[in-house]
Amino acid sequence: MAERVRMILIVSIVTAVVWLFAEAESLTTRTESIRIQFVAGEANEGVLRVRVADTFGGTATIELTGSQGGIDAARRMLGSVVELDPTDLGIPVVDGVYPVDLATVLAASEQLGGTGVKVASTTPARVSVEFTRLETIEVPVIVALNGIDLAGEPVVEPEIVRVRIPASLSEQARAGISAIARVPEAQLDGLAEGVLITRTISMVLDDVSRQLRDVELVSPPRATVRFTVESTASEVDLSSVPVWVVVPPSLSEQWSVELASNQTVVRARVRGPREAIDRIASSETPLIAVVSLDSSDMLGRVGTKDITWFIRRDGQLRSLPRGVEVVEAERTSVNLTITERGTQ
Repeated sequence: MAERVRMILIVSIVTAVVWLFAEAESLTTRTESIRIQFVAGEANEGVLRVRVADTFGGTATIELTGSQGGIDAARRMLGSVVELDPTDLGIPVVDGVYPVDLATVLAASEQLGGTGVKVASTTPARVSVEFTRLETIEVPVIVALNGIDLAGEPVVEPEIVRVRIPASLSEQARAGISAIARVPEAQLDGLAEGVLITRTISMVLDDVSRQLRDVELVSPPRATVRFTVESTASEVDLSSVPVWVVVPPSLSEQWSVELASNQTVVRARVRGPREAIDRIASSETPLIAVVSLDSSDMLGRVGTKDITWFIRRDGQLRSLPRGVEVVEAERTSVNLTITERGTQ
């Protein structure tokens, strides 16, 4: 009895296995939706651009025929995105638009090879792809520095970069291509004059080349620019800068101040922004050497006093304009004679 039960169990298991195998190997048809991307293979990398030339959105519906197990394996192999190289179909690498039969190219793909699955049909049935042959050329780097005056020509590294272009591009268009190393205006504010400046910036193609199809900067993406801002400083020698003695009104009635006879004017050299120096030189805002005295100076009857430099504007003494300095003067102090009035 036990032997009979064992035999029945074995037969049942074998029957189930055979049925499952037959089910897996039985022919069936399944419809799948897949993402397709057309690419140029490694052999054509950098020398061929492949793009879809029609309204294909990148998704295709395919009908697969084969065993259940084979279709399951094929679906796993197809993955989330299928990359197809149209040149594998023997299409010549020549500029143009070519129709690609999706069923044929999918059946020949490495994903479906060996699965025993056939591609019965696809939607869309055909996709048009465009081939553009590419070349890589070298173009000059041009520095763009707007709004500043330079002392000499700027230096840029690298001086030449590589640009990828369509092989069919005309010689005239090729000759006009350049890479622009443009220093942003925000990086040009407040630069010191007469000092070597270094900036590392991103490069872009010139305005015209950026509008051309399939023209792109390959490498390197950044450039180092070195330049010196031209000095806008000016300098002038003044032979007769008047010396003014400034005394508080409350003391002027009590005290008398006299400068040494040979020290009522001084020679001075002034440097600063050109516009401010021009106004000083033309006496629009003349330079004044000021000797300021207070009560302690009077009571102490000081014999010398340092000079402080001002300009005169609108009849008033004003501080020196920004950036203006007296770089050399005949003297920095003057001799004085202070006398109390009524005791002379």
